[in-house]
Amino acid sequence: MMMARFTFRLKSQVRPAANEVVTATFSVPLPPPPAPSLLISEYCDYQPGGYSGARFIEIYNPTDTPFYLGTADVDTNLYIAKYSNGSTSSYTTILEGTIAPNDVFVVANNQDKFVEIFGFEADQYSSNISGNGDDVFALSTSGYPADPGPNVFDILGEIGVDGSGTAWDHLDQTIMRNDDVLAPNTVWTASEWTIGAGDETFATPGWHINAPCADNLVSISMGDSYGDGWNGNTLSIGETVLVGPDVGCESDADPACFAVVDLCLVDGSYLVTCDGGSFQMRSFLGNCECRRGSSSRWWRTLF
Repeated sequence: MMMARFTFRLKSQVRPAANEVVTATFSVPLPPPPAPSLLISEYCDYQPGGYSGARFIEIYNPTDTPFYLGTADVDTNLYIAKYSNGSTSSYTTILEGTIAPNDVFVVANNQDKFVEIFGFEADQYSSNISGNGDDVFALSTSGYPADPGPNVFDILGEIGVDGSGTAWDHLDQTIMRNDDVLAPNTVWTASEWTIGAGDETFATPGWHINAPCADNLVSISMGDSYGDGWNGNTLSIGETVLVGPDVGCESDADPACFAVVDLCLVDGSYLVTCDGGSFQMRSFLGNCECRRGSSSRWWRTLF
């Protein structure tokens, strides 16, 4: 526990005439800083023979704020602690770098094996990422030479328990945090996890919850270039509908008057409608614009 030390000078109430000065020293415990909001999103005990080096652990940042992990030989804010075979002592891995908002941080066992299997570089590599399904992994704000235990804020398994035959036993498999779990948990909770194949058919290093687009990623925005708000108009592309705010615009570049969406579209044709009615489309200054009927107002659509 953190302690603060204060020194006060107090006037004695016993002999006020003497104006005696008394010095008192005492300590006041301070509450610890809040635990990070990060959580373990996935661990893969990679199964195909000869590729145990492709094992990895993934940490997810569910917030809208970057989380600074630390810089090598400068400062450290986060550790991964591994407890093997029911042990209560751990091996810790110091983490370095930053986890972007709503993004993940992947720590793999071996660079060559991980890249060969998954096709991209992990954020960090450590031989400590070598659990074989019955080991415990935890996130902590302390680590070797200090004990990470008192500061563990998220955990996969139970410290001091061999995981063989338990609900977290994932020998040769991948164990993944469910999408609806958006906060760390200091207590192992089986309902928060799903176990699947220990290979690339189930494991998804590099992303959590929102899969990257494997088809055509199209960024679309609709804005009011007239300057008086959307007036209830909408833009529909296939089953996606953009509805903008009815606010006054400072200019046709005012972000408040734009609605933006990223769509992952497979090859094909898509019906595009403006305000649910007939429209015209034109190319203007490198953009695609549409308007309803013969209206003089054009809505800009950026593809």
